[in-house]
Amino acid sequence: MGVDFNSISSSTLNRLVSGQCLTDQRSLLLQLKKTLNFTSANKLRLVNWTQSNDCCGWKGVTCDQSGHVTGLDLNSESINGGVNRNSSLFSLKFLERLNLAYNSLNSTPFPSSIGNLTNLVYLNLSNAGFSGQIPIELSHLTRLVTLDLSIFSFSGILSLQLQNPNLSTLLQNLTVLTELLLDGVNMSAPGIEWCQTISYSLPNLRVLSLSNCYLSGPIDSSLLKLQSLSEIHLGSNNLSVSVPEFFANFANLTVLSLCSSNLEGQFPPKIFQVPTLHTLDLSNNIKLQGSLPEFLPNGSLQRLVLSNTNFSGRLPDSIGNLRNLSRMELSVCNFSGPFPNSMANLSHLVYLDFSSNNFTGPIPSVQVSKNLTYIDLSHNALTENAAFQQSIWWSSCQICKCTQIQSFSETSFKGNRGLCGAPLNTTCIPPLPSPTPTSNEPGPSLITEFDWEVIYTGVGFGIGAGLLVGLLMFWEQGSHWCDKHIEKFAWMILPTLGFIFSCCNDGKVKSEGNIENPLDETGDSNEDEDATEDKAFTGLYCVFCSKLDICWEKVIHNPKCRCHESPPISTSSSFSSSSSS
Repeated sequence: MGVDFNSISSSTLNRLVSGQCLTDQRSLLLQLKKTLNFTSANKLRLVNWTQSNDCCGWKGVTCDQSGHVTGLDLNSESINGGVNRNSSLFSLKFLERLNLAYNSLNSTPFPSSIGNLTNLVYLNLSNAGFSGQIPIELSHLTRLVTLDLSIFSFSGILSLQLQNPNLSTLLQNLTVLTELLLDGVNMSAPGIEWCQTISYSLPNLRVLSLSNCYLSGPIDSSLLKLQSLSEIHLGSNNLSVSVPEFFANFANLTVLSLCSSNLEGQFPPKIFQVPTLHTLDLSNNIKLQGSLPEFLPNGSLQRLVLSNTNFSGRLPDSIGNLRNLSRMELSVCNFSGPFPNSMANLSHLVYLDFSSNNFTGPIPSVQVSKNLTYIDLSHNALTENAAFQQSIWWSSCQICKCTQIQSFSETSFKGNRGLCGAPLNTTCIPPLPSPTPTSNEPGPSLITEFDWEVIYTGVGFGIGAGLLVGLLMFWEQGSHWCDKHIEKFAWMILPTLGFIFSCCNDGKVKSEGNIENPLDETGDSNEDEDATEDKAFTGLYCVFCSKLDICWEKVIHNPKCRCHESPPISTSSSFSSSSSS
């Protein structure tokens, strides 16, 4: 009867494929735990190693069927000391896999006792904290398939050296290596030396990663012996050479990273067309020249990074063949011309940076990409907005960057004088309409376009206001309620502005002067009374006299002036029209 491996836990599965932990193996592990300095908070491995449990079930521990410890994974366990040449770690003679990556061993010297673990096939000490010269004893690990000693030092201080022994001495016995990662290790070797050493010592090499190793050029053609090579990382070195065209002859090449390596000359266009290539990083090589070639159908490129180089020319229409492209960085180059329409095919784009070039025309149409999270088109010569998904055509023939594009910051589009509209602060000014052609003049008919969003908004406000006014006209109780609150508001606000708000009984308003006959509902005044009033009045005419309510006749006025139905132009003239404003 078979075993359903999907229905059992990882610890149970480990026991099915391994034996019971041997006593001496458990003792070595407990001794190792005792000598290590580590932080127990949020750790899932060392803190759970206890005397009462079978060590083959401990997290990070793998055993063979005989109960020997064959794998130890203690990466990212915050270990800051205790691994030295006398550590019980180096007595685990059956170890095949050891991972101490991403710990903080406080610049502990690289222990020479590592040479005791001759069964190791996988050794990962990346960013473990070891320092100093890599010992010659490491070359005793003749079964190694993967060796990772890489260091990512942000301070610029290299903490591991490979000079005595040098690279040639270290690799002379490691002939079965398929992955060599020595990033950040100072080996200070010229091109012919390191190229030929690797080519003749490691015939099965697939991954070569030597970034920031103080290497120099030239890149020797002897590397062509490594026909299994799929990843080449040589960035942050002072190669000072042109890129050899023979890189295009690696049939399995998937990654080529040569960033910040002082490259120069013309980049071979054939390398772009390697059918297996999915990552190409040539960034920060300002002397490197080139242009984009025609891309083959179904290209495998996923990351294309050419920022801060001297690449120029137009984007080819065939760039749409790179349907797997997720990251494209072409900033600070000399590209020019419009974006090809085929960019709409780049449906997997996540990151797009075309800033500081000479691109013209509309923004590239990338609305098919649902995963686009970053876009920077600043400092180009873009002249108009582009049609993005759910965009709206305005009557001025401008296009609104909506939905996806408006989620990006203004800085992604600044430096393009022809761009306007959100997310930019520049308002789009509609062009003047062209004159309508007469019947005698040939030409296209005038097409009227409506801003339906504005129309719908206006209609909505109109309907709402109409309903409110109609309700107050025919609902007496509601009308009185409204008058009451307006009057209360006027009593609170108007005195702070220097005005008096008063309510007159019997249709009469009293102020400094008495107005015996206010305007009637038709707004007509008594001409005889006007003449008399005009002769008697010598003060200021108050423009704030107003009949606000046909029932109550309320007045708002300045106390320093008299209310008149109309301003006295002369003693012989009067107005019969109302001045109820």
